[in-house]
Formats: sequence, structure tokens, C-alpha cells
Amino acid sequence: MVRGVEGNFFRQMQSATVVFMIATYWVGGSGHLEGGKYLASGRLYNKDEFVAAHRTLPFGTILHVCLRRKCISVVVRDRGPYLAKMDLEKRIDLSYGAAKALDMLHDGRQRVRISIPMPAPKPANGNDLQVNDKAE
Repeated sequence: MVRGVEGNFFRQMQSATVVFMIATYWVGGSGHLEGGKYLASGRLYNKDEFVAAHRTLPFGTILHVCLRRKCISVVVRDRGPYLAKMDLEKRIDLSYGAAKALDMLHDGRQRVRISIPMPAPKPANGNDLQVNDKAE
């Protein structure tokens, strides 16, 4: 069970797997449209990678982000966004590359649909493949 600042939110999120969040994007770096800043996970920020920042989701969490009819997958590798008076759990920062792929550069802030893909359950007997040996 994932626990964040608001434990109930993530219990609901894991059962439903789809939530709506406000997404913003961050260019980062010291120069205009450059990367170069280290992320909270220790990796170097590359503005063209599909990465996201969230205050409480674990690093490495894969998220599917959809805006209108465009969907991409991003990996949580940073913490944020840090804005005053905001709902901690329902905000996400996207990298410049992810925002560009979603065509949200002109808007800056959008309501997006976020889903966390759940792994397929493993079979009870441990075999991934079932073979039917009966020839008819």
C-alpha cells in the first residue's frame, strides 16, 4: 500500500487507478529551455525525457497521463510542485518533453487524467503459460 501525506487518497487511487490532476510543466536548468538540474532522485534532468514530479508518489512509479486524446507514459523521478495553497496529492509537474507531447505548452496548466498501470496477477500454479496437450 502506498502511503503519502493523505493516506486515504492513495487507497482510493490504487483501487480506482484513475484520477484527475492539475498538470503543469517545468523547463528547468540554468539557461532557457535547458536541462542540467539534478532531480530529487539523484538523476540529471533532461527536458526531453518523459519524467514527472509528484510530492508523495514513490520514485519509479509509471503514470499514464492523458490530455484530450493524447496519452503518454511518464516516470516519477522528482518531488514537487511546490506552490502555496495547493492540494498536495492532486498536482503533478511534467517535463518539457512530456508537456510538448501532450500539446500543453501554450496552456501551462491543464486538467489531465492520470492512471497507474497495475501489474497482471501471476497464476496460482506459477506457470505463465498453459499448454493444452490434447490433440483432437
